[in-house]
Amino acid sequence: MRLLRFGAPFTASVLVVGLAGVDSAAADTRPVPVVYSADYPADDTWHDGVGDVGTFRISDSAGVAVRYELWLNGRRVTSVPTTNGEPRDVRLTPMRSGPNMLTVQAFTAEGWNGTPVTYQFRVRAGADPAARFALNENAGSASVAGAGRGAPAQVRGEATLGQAGRIGSALTLAGGHAESPLPVVRTDQSFTVSAWVRPTRAGTYDVLAQDGVHQSAFRLGTDAEGRPAFGLLAADTETGGTWRGAIGGTPLALNEWSLLTGVHDRTARRLRLYVNGTPAATTDQVTIWQATGAFQIGRGKTNGTYGNAWPGGIDDVRVYPRALLDADVRDLAAGDPPAGPSAHWTLDEQPGAGRVHSPVVPVTAALSGGATLGVPGRDGTALSLDGRSGQATANGPVIDTSRSFAVTAWVKPATDTTRPEAVLSVDGDRNSGFYLGRRPSDTGSRWTFGMTGSDSDAAAQVEVSVSDPAPVRPQVGEWAHLAAVHDATTGRLSLYVNGELTGEVAHQNAWRALGPLVIGRAKWSGARGGHFTGDVDDVRVYDRVLALEEIAELNAEDPMVRARWKLNTDGTGEPSGAPALNLHGGAAIDPNAGFATVSPAGLLLNGATAYAAMDAPPVNTGRSFTITGWARTTSRPQSPATVFSLPGANADVLTVQYVPDPNDPEWSGFWQVQMRTADRPDAPVKTIRHSNFFDWQWHHLAVVFDARRDRLSLYVDGALEDTSLNRSWTDGIQAFTATGGLQVGRDSFGGPSGSAFWPDAIDDIWVYEGALTEQQIGALAVPNELETENGP
Repeated sequence: MRLLRFGAPFTASVLVVGLAGVDSAAADTRPVPVVYSADYPADDTWHDGVGDVGTFRISDSAGVAVRYELWLNGRRVTSVPTTNGEPRDVRLTPMRSGPNMLTVQAFTAEGWNGTPVTYQFRVRAGADPAARFALNENAGSASVAGAGRGAPAQVRGEATLGQAGRIGSALTLAGGHAESPLPVVRTDQSFTVSAWVRPTRAGTYDVLAQDGVHQSAFRLGTDAEGRPAFGLLAADTETGGTWRGAIGGTPLALNEWSLLTGVHDRTARRLRLYVNGTPAATTDQVTIWQATGAFQIGRGKTNGTYGNAWPGGIDDVRVYPRALLDADVRDLAAGDPPAGPSAHWTLDEQPGAGRVHSPVVPVTAALSGGATLGVPGRDGTALSLDGRSGQATANGPVIDTSRSFAVTAWVKPATDTTRPEAVLSVDGDRNSGFYLGRRPSDTGSRWTFGMTGSDSDAAAQVEVSVSDPAPVRPQVGEWAHLAAVHDATTGRLSLYVNGELTGEVAHQNAWRALGPLVIGRAKWSGARGGHFTGDVDDVRVYDRVLALEEIAELNAEDPMVRARWKLNTDGTGEPSGAPALNLHGGAAIDPNAGFATVSPAGLLLNGATAYAAMDAPPVNTGRSFTITGWARTTSRPQSPATVFSLPGANADVLTVQYVPDPNDPEWSGFWQVQMRTADRPDAPVKTIRHSNFFDWQWHHLAVVFDARRDRLSLYVDGALEDTSLNRSWTDGIQAFTATGGLQVGRDSFGGPSGSAFWPDAIDDIWVYEGALTEQQIGALAVPNELETENGP
């Protein structure tokens, strides 16, 4: 297979060698796939983005294929039937940033397969949330703000940003478009739409439109002769009825910028058309019906099909929820636009951006009922809801529930529940477009994410909830991170709890809910209810699917350094206020004990009596924590030797040791971590092991207890181990709370002065409240003595 060349659609060369019984004509008819995507071109530009679906056209230049097999980044995604190699459009969603590779192989009816071809394209990181409610407003505030870049319009197809515009840069179209998935204007009321345009040819083309079911409610563009036009079809039916429009007398100049403005005056039942601020045409006795679909930039809808794709540039799109006056339109053309637009897309985004944004109407949510701000949150402060009437209602739906979307939130229930409760939802007329929350079950309450099949009282509900027995259930007084994803391309609902996928279910009948986003309740059969009881923090709403890695990052805790001991001169702790490590039994700070030759000194122990300890536990071991440090021995210990331990009153909650292999102690052994679930010697113990040990070598050890996942992990030199012999992580563990201080170099139980003393050096110890990620641990596992403020 030849190497991929960045650029236009490509085919792969085919080499046929030694095919017994196959003549050259048969060999020549092997299928040769051709791959192209206007959404994700194979060029040197980075395109948005992770979680955004794109259309890929697959064809066979030989005209013999009956099936295409597709792999995305090495994972098989679909099989697509075809006839005689005809083109097929496939919608795929890249789930990782950076270079992505789509591999296609074609097959004939006789079973011949062509050489696979690989189409490489570059994907940006995923788009920011359409709205994020940090919920950090002061107590007593009547509303909360949803931070974001504004109403997004997704750029699709042959569409290029960054070229010279009338004001700044512009959107240049050659068959593509931009689409805001939610309606921008009430088309049955007075409104104004305006845009600078630069057509490259004359014809029937649409600049701006808003979707109904079958037709666009209005169209601003040009007619077949290239004259400016602003009009509509009389009804949103399959055929649309009579066309009514205001059409200018002179075609727009090609390759020059002109300002088109269309005004609907509902009171006068009149359409007015302006070119460069000057009246160009009117038409009377017009009634526009209400369109509740997407707002289109660069195309329109006729008889249920999109078309009239604008050829050329579009810039500075403005929408007003009122009929502008002649003087207002003149000011707009002169560069002094009237105030109060409901949408304004400057179209100044960078090349390759997958979205353009209208920031003029910020998303807000009004508080009502028993909703209180200012309570302690997962990060900062949070919103507290009383379970009876408390809610926060946004000034719009924020997302289109009929398309792909994702929502996330930190949630802390205040009580158990005996009824369904919703943390997030979007109102429809009768039902919520989706709901994320919890519901009771025979085995306790469960987190759940659901949608209904339609906006009717008889609609069936489709739900995904935590599996039974649940790995993570709602815990009263405990924060949990919820992430719900609707993938409209694959027709699936997915629910993640604390970063883990807990369930999926198929759902093919999503519909668009046009009511507001609501924090704290849902709507079923026309009744508002299911008010959540507890606290909610950091709500994020996305107009795309989220990748697993993104959800894990959102779920990640923000670990806090509780203590760090460099052990260069004494046992002083950092940062300011951290407790000291006290040296006992002959323990010393020695210049020959500094780790990996980069530290000037470290803690030197004698394997018999020496250790270091603090007076009180550095962290609450019932919650997430991380302990890391460097350890060395001059020879392989022949009995268990302890690096760290954390005691309770009667037993250790945690021990980190080297343990020799009882069958071959001289040459074999492993690192071992044990954790008890209760403060007694006979309590159940979880054990994990890691085989990476060499004497006379410094090893970096990191123990991570993630209480939200009930997971214990041991990293050695920055890596986990998962083999048939050793596994350095385990799930399903709950630790008790240590009451004693951290012990360095001994187990405080097992003898009058302790036991299992470490025989050599330990250095650079960090203790975190919270679970460090693999990347953060990797940063500490590098032989480099970081300053404490520069640690992860």
